[in-house]
Amino acid sequence: MKTNHERWLPIPGYEGMYEVSSSGNVRSLSRIVSGSDGRKMKVKGRLLKIRTLGMGYHCVDLWKDNRGSVENVHVLVAAAFIGPRPEGMVVCHYNDVKTDNRVENLRYGTRSENEADKRRNGLDPKQHQLTGKRCGHLLVEPNLVLSKLKHGVRQCRACARAQGYCYYRNIQDWEVRLKVADNYYESIMKEVA
Repeated sequence: MKTNHERWLPIPGYEGMYEVSSSGNVRSLSRIVSGSDGRKMKVKGRLLKIRTLGMGYHCVDLWKDNRGSVENVHVLVAAAFIGPRPEGMVVCHYNDVKTDNRVENLRYGTRSENEADKRRNGLDPKQHQLTGKRCGHLLVEPNLVLSKLKHGVRQCRACARAQGYCYYRNIQDWEVRLKVADNYYESIMKEVA
């Protein structure tokens, strides 16, 4: 029987104050702190409460030098267990579950690699989109841009053509652009009928 042992490491920049676990838990350590009035107080270590922010990521409040900051748990786990984040990289979840902050589920990657993960895991809303958000055109063959479809993105072919047409003719009025896109859509869909 395999047991999962939770390992704890110091959080970079908060050594001696906070630790993060390989499972995505965060705890404070027992220590002596100075209050805002200069008095010394003993603070008992404890497991910190993890919250979920608007984007769906787990976060915790960390304090240092009487200043608080909100930190994403997946970023803390990656910094402690994987190492410093390379420039231009983000922390990616292999399974795209934003609350699964186990070290085995995290890696550094580019933003485009992170988007590719979403498509691979079927979590990209554009993959399941049946109509264009602005135009309302059906996103079905042949009204799909094939070069985008290879990468799992459903883009309206009529709107892409209209965008190029309007760009070269310096047409900036949204209503005119939409009429041009509608005309392209009609001609594309006639090919099917």
